[in-house]
This record gives sequence, C-alpha cells and structure tokens, in this order.
Amino acid sequence: MIILQEIKRSYDGRVVLNIPYQEFEDGKTYFIKGESGTGKTTMFNIISGLALPEAGIVQVGDAMVQLMSERERDAFRADNVGYVFQDFNLFDGFSALENVMVPLTFATQKLSAATAKQRAKEALDKVGLGDKATRKVNKMSGGEKQRVAIARALVNVPKVLLADEPTGNLDRRNSGAIMDLLIASARACGATLLVISHDLSLADKFDEVLDIYDINQGEE
Repeated sequence: MIILQEIKRSYDGRVVLNIPYQEFEDGKTYFIKGESGTGKTTMFNIISGLALPEAGIVQVGDAMVQLMSERERDAFRADNVGYVFQDFNLFDGFSALENVMVPLTFATQKLSAATAKQRAKEALDKVGLGDKATRKVNKMSGGEKQRVAIARALVNVPKVLLADEPTGNLDRRNSGAIMDLLIASARACGATLLVISHDLSLADKFDEVLDIYDINQGEE
C-alpha cells in the first residue's frame, strides 16, 4: 500500500503539490492523466524518495520514506521501486546491459557480477533487446532507449513500478505493446503500477484511471 497524507511541496513560492490523502492499493494498476505542470512527476519523485515533501507522510508498505536519510532512500529505491523516467536518465557511454545493471549496485542484497549480468540480460530479453545488450545507448533510437529504461526499472523485481510517459517515444503499436509489458510485469511480481500518460487510448488497460486534479489540490 502506498499512502500519501498531507503532502506539501513548493517550487519558487508556488505550491505544486498539495495532497490531502491518497492511497494506492498493492498489486493494482493506475493510469494517471493530467496536463503538464500539474505535479504528477513531483508526486512520483516523492513516492520514490528522489525528493522529499516539505510536510506530510509518505508511506510505502511499512517504510516511512520521509524519515529516511538520503542513503537509506537510495537503498529503499533500489530494493523496492522501479522508475521509468520521462527523459530516460540513462548513461550514454554505457551499454544497454551496463545501464540495466546500475540499480543492482545499490540494492542491499549484493549479487555477484555474473548473477547481476544475467538478471540484466533477462530484463533486456523481456523488452526485446536481448540481442543489443552490448550496444552503447548513445547509438540507440529513442524507442530503444525507452525499452532499456523499462528493463532497468524491472531488473530488481520492484514492489512499486512508476512510469512517467513510458510510451512518449513510441508509435501506437509499440506503445500498446510496452504498456502491456509494464502491466504484465507488475502483475507477475505483485507490484503496484502507476503510469503517467497523455495517451488516453491506453487507459482502458488499467484497473483504475485517476485525474491528477482529483489527487493534487495545489495551485493551477
């Protein structure tokens, strides 16, 4: 269960996030719609521990994220959260395989190099890039980079899977396939899946569709 309670976050004197109360149930898939600049990405960053609220409670399972140190949040994220970023956040000089292996280096359960490599290869296989594992991501197309980002999010078998516009660089056919992959992967490991997307044609695939304006009471 993810619980956000009395969450406040401001930038440059403007309240971008004001969430009185919101919960997301374990194992459910959520499609979150809304215009750009309405706090969706900020909410994801707070759930994952990449950012902290100025006030409020961020509970993910038994963890109180807002009480953790930065190092504790890094470990929490590596062990529990898969995050597909809107701008990929990949290391251009690394291969696809090396990028996917990055979260494994922060996990509290350390894996041998061989095991980590095998886990990363399996994640790339799931997104159809197993044959491009050694290719540098700066030599890949936008769609391929998106798939690498998804593989990286799946490699630790997360309890929470966050995807910020995961199909923004894909055509309609591939968008549907990637969304199906995210949903199937989340269900396979019992993860809670939250997806931000402007593509409303994909919303019917999810258990629940939410409007950010029903969650966030921040300034418009």
